Amino acid sequence: MKLLIIESPGKQKTIQKYLGAEWKVLASLGHIRGLEQNLNFLKNDFEPSYEFIKEKAKAIKELKESKGMDVYLGADRDYEGEQIAYSVCLLLKLNPKTAKRVTFTEITEKALKHAIDNPGIID
Repeated sequence: MKLLIIESPGKQKTIQKYLGAEWKVLASLGHIRGLEQNLNFLKNDFEPSYEFIKEKAKAIKELKESKGMDVYLGADRDYEGEQIAYSVCLLLKLNPKTAKRVTFTEITEKALKHAIDNPGIID
């Protein structure tokens, strides 16, 4: 089974319909990782450290349960989308240099299939 991870749950059903039963579509609900909420970076030459966001525990659990599937990262095409795709790679222990990154600007069957047939990588 193949897995497409998108940002917004509002698009899930439509995308699932276009991709069919051999696919599972999950939403990350936006960012799943952020800066740690402590001041340790002050001791570490201002090197930031990150943690997975506790409020996103349900989405994180669902993503982790899909580990081992053929994963495609379909977060938005902007900088934030790249960060979300990267965070999902870290969560699922995927190599960010080889993970399949797909982008599409419209939710149509043609656009989705074109994006999946021509994956890129995280920028």
